[in-house]
Amino acid sequence: MILNVTVHIESHLEGQWLIWVKKIPADLQRDFCFSKLVVSEVMAKEEGLTYALQFFFVSKNDYQNHAKGFKTAFVNCLADEFGAAALYFFTPLKIIYQKKFNKSNDS
Repeated sequence: MILNVTVHIESHLEGQWLIWVKKIPADLQRDFCFSKLVVSEVMAKEEGLTYALQFFFVSKNDYQNHAKGFKTAFVNCLADEFGAAALYFFTPLKIIYQKKFNKSNDS
């Protein structure tokens, strides 16, 4: 299971945001069972910056046991740091299929 958090942040806060996003998941990891975080920038042309944070939970059971508390903790941390300068929404995702591709150097 993946919990996707889409966050829109005001452009002038980009430096502060990038520092925060690299630091805060470590704090949350101590209390919640996610195994991986992927942070991506949404490449749409709009005012401000939008990021997608994907928190990977080991199992559906871990997600169900921890998602509500995680959401509350994440929102509290986000609000403490950025207040109304950050807008967000959560989207739960279920992996249906994944495959890794190895790039070969055949010439």
